[in-house]
Amino acid sequence: MENIEGKITAISHIMYINPKSLFVEVSLDNQRWNILVTDRSHLISWREILLMRQWIKIDELKRVTIFGHSKSKPISVLETTKNSKLMIIEKASVNSLSSNLINYEGVVTDDTFGSSGFYQLDNSLTVCLTYMKLVTSIPIINKGDTIVMHDVHRIRVKENFLILMCGRGNLVNRTVHKENEGLFPKSAKEDNRNFLQYLALENNYSIGVLFSLYELCKTICDKLTGILPPGNVTRKLASVNEKGVLAAVVDHISSMVHIEPKSRSLSREFLAHADGCAPCNKETCWRIDLWPLDPHQIETRCNLGDLWVPNVNVEAEKEKRPTLPFYWKHDVALIDSRSDRISLLMGVLSFLNGRWELRDRTASVECVAVERDCQQFRGRCVFTSKFAVHRECFTVGDSTHARIYVSIDEFHAASLPLAKADVDIAEISSVNGVRFLALSKSVPQMVYSSDTAIRHVFGYLVVASLHCQSQLADVGPPSKRARKNQHSDLMSETDSEGPANCILLVSHDHPTLSYADLVEGRVYEIRLAKRKLLSNPIFLSALKEVPQYALKNHVYAVPDFVAIYPVAYHLPKTESYMRRDVLRAEECMSLDEIGQTVSLRGRIVDRMHLEPRFASERTGQTYTTHRGTWLGIPGNKKLILKIGDDRESSFGSKIDVYFNLREGQVYPLGLFSGTEVELTWLCLRKTQKTGRLYCTSTLLTSIRLLKIGRNFGPTKPRIELMKEACIGRRYFSQLASIRPKEVFSCLVTVRYIHKISINCVCSGCGNAITRGTCTYVGCHWNQPSCKVDLKAWCTVEDGTGQAVIFFSGDCCRSWLKLPANVWKILQENILPHEGEFVYLSSKSRTPALSLASQILSFYCDTSVHLRRPLHVIVDKFTNNEVNAGPERTSAYFLKDAQKTRLFCLHVGERDSTLCVNELSALGNTTELSRQGSSSSSY
Repeated sequence: MENIEGKITAISHIMYINPKSLFVEVSLDNQRWNILVTDRSHLISWREILLMRQWIKIDELKRVTIFGHSKSKPISVLETTKNSKLMIIEKASVNSLSSNLINYEGVVTDDTFGSSGFYQLDNSLTVCLTYMKLVTSIPIINKGDTIVMHDVHRIRVKENFLILMCGRGNLVNRTVHKENEGLFPKSAKEDNRNFLQYLALENNYSIGVLFSLYELCKTICDKLTGILPPGNVTRKLASVNEKGVLAAVVDHISSMVHIEPKSRSLSREFLAHADGCAPCNKETCWRIDLWPLDPHQIETRCNLGDLWVPNVNVEAEKEKRPTLPFYWKHDVALIDSRSDRISLLMGVLSFLNGRWELRDRTASVECVAVERDCQQFRGRCVFTSKFAVHRECFTVGDSTHARIYVSIDEFHAASLPLAKADVDIAEISSVNGVRFLALSKSVPQMVYSSDTAIRHVFGYLVVASLHCQSQLADVGPPSKRARKNQHSDLMSETDSEGPANCILLVSHDHPTLSYADLVEGRVYEIRLAKRKLLSNPIFLSALKEVPQYALKNHVYAVPDFVAIYPVAYHLPKTESYMRRDVLRAEECMSLDEIGQTVSLRGRIVDRMHLEPRFASERTGQTYTTHRGTWLGIPGNKKLILKIGDDRESSFGSKIDVYFNLREGQVYPLGLFSGTEVELTWLCLRKTQKTGRLYCTSTLLTSIRLLKIGRNFGPTKPRIELMKEACIGRRYFSQLASIRPKEVFSCLVTVRYIHKISINCVCSGCGNAITRGTCTYVGCHWNQPSCKVDLKAWCTVEDGTGQAVIFFSGDCCRSWLKLPANVWKILQENILPHEGEFVYLSSKSRTPALSLASQILSFYCDTSVHLRRPLHVIVDKFTNNEVNAGPERTSAYFLKDAQKTRLFCLHVGERDSTLCVNELSALGNTTELSRQGSSSSSY
């Protein structure tokens, strides 16, 4: 047994280890003893006596050894026995501290995050007790208490000074609380549920990580004040099946940048503190950047970080003059989280005023995402670490109109759906209610009517089927006779009571059925008698483009005071609901019935804007703003989307879709290159001059985003894209097995030149220019300019067969190889002429009138190199290639040409000698096979 005497230089709180222990360090001159108190009677009786800097004498101590894990050294301490006695010695107290520890006394001025273990002292200093609250008998402290802390760390983390208490520290609350009178003060239940307390207890994350999460927690609580209770942010579990917001965020972050949990030894933090204190590591590991939701602040951050990348067509950019202003400019800032910085965007996802948005307490920003994800996470607090900021700028005259929004690739839920406010609507008996099957819904828009009772309503149109109205009353077995599909005939009549199908006008402010709540394919009930609903049809002149004429005569407005609720209803076995067939671009171009409505799915290849054709379309406001939402488009232009097939290759079938936003539709966001969309209720049309197919939007058109494009900025060179899409070399004898639009290569020689055309086209609209004037009457390009375009139609052969090939642009120039002086003469003489020089075959050619025409004819007749072997990359024309766009429409010069037509994508040079030998061998093989087949026929 040993006896010691000295001054208490360090004292811990009771540590909740096995057994519960109290550590005391006693010093005398250069000697130090570590005392371990485990006996409960001693803990009770000595609790008030063991104070810092108190001189004491303890008898009957025994020496024991404390072992830790295998890599730690054993530590020798003196443990009290049942016979140990404590005596107080009156001596002068002298301050003595370890070099890296301090004492501090102050007043608690903020305990908002006390459950997390973070307090504020004297309105300036942050104190972290997180590592101690659940594992020691540290006293409970509240706002206004005066506390004294001994042997605590003063640490600088991220330009902030804070006080950290580890296992060696001691805290005394000078303010009396009844909760602190017991030997083991009970922590509040909120402390046990707190997520930061859990991280400190289970994972022992460093103070650098914990402090960064504390700052993030403060920011989130401030952003979501009034939306979510603070406990839903700080707790590990906000409810039985719901994680807290901070817990959900940390789980996502740790999946990207994992931090290994660390072991902790409370006893060694006191006994071997000089070897290092694990919680005192200041490395943050996670650099979390929570973005604001204010569009102006988002734009400022992108400007300061130089994050904007122009999303423009590089080839079109080179063709236009740099002095020409862009009407529409799209800039993108891709925000992808990396290991050194994790960017987060957080808010409540809601649908408001015809747009999806993320909102918090102070601001909101418009957002676009996949329609399915938006419906799934609507009304929930969500966050994302992979998003992009978009800036669309419209230049109209001297003014610029900008739209800032974000596109989100993936959502992560941080809360369950928020509770909705109760709706006070006078209930109407549902006995005579109208039940309908929602077939489709239009985009939100301002609907104008000539009806005196309804001048304009901001809402949406629902194409509804009333077939189920009579079926609901009959609960007997279904009839054996199968009924028609709901979409087979939208103009049929059920009975004398009303139409089988109609259009319902629902206000966007309807209290029981919002735009996002209505789901296609579900049955809803309008709590209103059918005769009252169908008694007052309204007339919408904008529906004139809808082919279903009878449907246009049955448009009914649903009053806001009438409730609309979903109904649990399953269609009979003999009746099925099917959405309208959704076509790809290639399938849409093969349709023969013009004027029908179609649904289209594909990827946006390009976006264009068309100037209004008539002066009446260019007058009035360019667009209107309704509750912060754009209705229409600046400049009253028509929006044109070139839709291609659902593949990444840019060499597929494409069809143009024209959107006329003058009718008051909400300006659609997210329509840029690479985005996959589904468009419904489009009207299929054909041009009178060329027979090209295209689509126009109607008042019933809806836009669904299926995938957000992310390939912005400079793209790969066109030749690289061709090589990636190329299926390899093919021969003309194999063309029957090649599908239309497949890209392949071949070795050919030009056998016959049908036509070569050099014409002048407008840089603004792409139409031909004659005598310096654009031939399109609706072209109002601010600075008219022209570019010279080359086209050629030839018959080529590769030794196995022949085909007609169409050269244009760079491909034609590569093949012709016009000398610089000849090309200069042609360019200088094309505008004073009719805007076009044509070289035709000798059989159908008329005598050349101008000098430039004579030069072109002489060059084509005498140039032997035009018949040289060429290595070309081509694709195969479809039967309806006239619908593929203006660059291919002109390829139909030959009305009665062969069925084998090719479109040249690239022209390359090959060694002439090797090519001639290869072509000769192929020709001989083909001739021998023909002779063999002839002899076998005899």
